[in-house]
Amino acid sequence: LEHRIQLVDLRQTHMLPDLQSERERLAKAMGYRDRAGANALSSFEKDLVAHRSVVRTIHERLFYRPLLEAFAASPTISLTPEGADRQLTALGFRDVEGARRAAGDLTAGLSRRSKLMQQTLPLLLEWLSRTPDPDLGLEQLRILVTTTEDNKPLVAVLRDDPVAAERLCVLLGSSRVAGRYIDRIPRFLPELGDDDRIGRPIDRSTAIRAAVDYAMLRPTYPRRLNALRRYVRSAQLRILARDLLDLTDERSIARELADVADGAVSAALEIARAELPEDPGPPPFAIIAMGKWGGRELGYPSDLDVLFAYRIPDGSHGPAARAAADELARSFSAALGKVTEEGVAYKVDAGLRPEGKDGPLARTLDGYLQYYERWAEVWEHQALTRARWVVGDREIGEAFVVSAGTFAFPDPLTPEAIREIRKMKARIEAERIP
Repeated sequence: LEHRIQLVDLRQTHMLPDLQSERERLAKAMGYRDRAGANALSSFEKDLVAHRSVVRTIHERLFYRPLLEAFAASPTISLTPEGADRQLTALGFRDVEGARRAAGDLTAGLSRRSKLMQQTLPLLLEWLSRTPDPDLGLEQLRILVTTTEDNKPLVAVLRDDPVAAERLCVLLGSSRVAGRYIDRIPRFLPELGDDDRIGRPIDRSTAIRAAVDYAMLRPTYPRRLNALRRYVRSAQLRILARDLLDLTDERSIARELADVADGAVSAALEIARAELPEDPGPPPFAIIAMGKWGGRELGYPSDLDVLFAYRIPDGSHGPAARAAADELARSFSAALGKVTEEGVAYKVDAGLRPEGKDGPLARTLDGYLQYYERWAEVWEHQALTRARWVVGDREIGEAFVVSAGTFAFPDPLTPEAIREIRKMKARIEAERIP
């Protein structure tokens, strides 16, 4: 069957085609024919299920069941410790002592959980063996099963949902972050077996609405911070799962991660505003995304590069408005980056602002424009190619992005600017690319 699949377009694949027409062609290529009471495809698929069942039974009896007996110290044990080590090594485990210890912890005792693990561990080991890091996967599974206080959702998945259980093994053997997040979001586990739920992408408007509601429904500042961090972790875990399970592509992942950040930033601004006095209150204020976040090219561990812009209202005192804007910017950064019992949502980096860390945290739009026109270097103009208004005062944000475009894309480029760009490119190739 594998050879017949690979003969189509001469592709190195081991997957059955999804389209019924292609499966019918494959069945007939295998010699099956339509007959009274059964067509070629149904006969082929029935035989395939039977063959797989036989092979799995033999494979488990010869390879995994002796391992399980060795881990559980069964009186019927027929596998020596050396034999167990050889089989674990063949499965891809490098730390065989750690694997034996983890498997022993999972299967030891007479509890319902232990009995379940004794039944399912051979299959789990097979799934873990296909992951990039089987040792990591087995250790993270041990931690999930043996240290989680309420592991009922986990036990239910391992017992009742083989699709979700296999996908859980893929996540645990591929990412330490996934294991850490799953441990704190047990409701995520049942979703793993549901393609409609786990495969549903996160869009920007939904992310903003969900993050703001999730945080602001809490009555106190500490609880809002913790809720925001839980929202970010939950959303990132769903994206990570689709990433590791090949249910999406890299470009979509980066966009979704940026959309989740937009949602978190919107919630953080609401949290920050709620903590400041209403009278006189902060001036009109906008948050501009920069860097990978601004370009919607965000990665999982990325900081959020940000600029803060404000406007001095008519009749207001300039220094007072500046102080209020700086205070709002600091409060916003803390809402995302302050360490709580739930960790941090994002680290906020305002280092791309004019004059860097020596400059004021927030500036007026005119202040930004004067700086970029008079003193900014070419790299600072180029950084503006990714400037994107995210939240806050729309008029300020859109005016900033429009003005930024005149500096980011000057027409024509001066000879001096061209020289600077070439020097930057040479430096990147020499220092960053290697």
